Amino acid sequence: MVKGTEPVTVEDVVNHFDHVRDLVGIEHVGLGSDAGIESNDLGDPKILKDMLTKADPRYHVHGTHEVVAGLEGQKRVYDLTAAFIRRGYTDEQIRLVLGRNWRRVLGEIWHA
Repeated sequence: MVKGTEPVTVEDVVNHFDHVRDLVGIEHVGLGSDAGIESNDLGDPKILKDMLTKADPRYHVHGTHEVVAGLEGQKRVYDLTAAFIRRGYTDEQIRLVLGRNWRRVLGEIWHA
């Protein structure tokens, strides 16, 4: 869903973050809450293939897996953070993307 062809790399994922940042500003970019959940790739391959086949075409799903090489396993958020650093994101920008933006928005919604 990050780009139209395989393979999708960590750098492609960061390109996606860059694109959204450029559209709406870093204050509106955040790592999705499902990023910490293990991929569907761990499930039955037949079920995954069926799920990907039925995906909404607007998602541009392709291939037979969901995991981005380099972002699998328990340290994927650390690997993504390292990619943000390589790309020149500041510490504050990384904090915003990894949680501060969510904290601000949810605090406004819940008046915390």
